Amino acid sequence: MFMIVLPKIINNHNIILVLPNLFQSFAGYEQHMNTVLWNGCKCTHCNVYLQLIDEYLMYHKFYEKESRRYKDLNCLHLFSEIGQQLNLRMIQDELLTHSITWHSH
Repeated sequence: MFMIVLPKIINNHNIILVLPNLFQSFAGYEQHMNTVLWNGCKCTHCNVYLQLIDEYLMYHKFYEKESRRYKDLNCLHLFSEIGQQLNLRMIQDELLTHSITWHSH
């Protein structure tokens, strides 16, 4: 699914992604999301935001309760959380916005 859907989204500049669950699913593909983040659109509009995301990732960490320590934040964590926050903003319809948070170790 990832290799079929994401290229269509990237190549079609008219698409509006409104499904945070799909966004969270894509976040699970860290290497591919890194590629999108740093090799994606180069327009001046996106460049401003990509630089902000890059700087945020460089200077922030997240606290992992199990290990009781701070760890480096990567795009997987960031985009998963962005998807979760977008999900909370949507009208809550279980068919559209139900999400499950996965804790990978």
